[in-house]
Amino acid sequence: MEDPERPYKVIAMIEVSDEGWDFYLEELKDRMVIETAALGGDAVIIGIESRDSGTIFTPMGAGGFIGTNLKEKRILGKVIVYTKN
Repeated sequence: MEDPERPYKVIAMIEVSDEGWDFYLEELKDRMVIETAALGGDAVIIGIESRDSGTIFTPMGAGGFIGTNLKEKRILGKVIVYTKN
């Protein structure tokens, strides 16, 4: 979550989300590491953000519905490669 002491350059910004499915943050972190490797990054500097993602309406007999607000977990990150200087 902190900048490394070694010199680096940012090669991409990435985001992973649980899309309101309540995944553990560890699962999202693992996804981010896989995405970073696929992009050729040496590391990823991450930050965590949560936000309301919307409402799901569930039918409740006799034509009624109940609404449930979802909280989406997102991890945003900077994919970096280390440089020599």
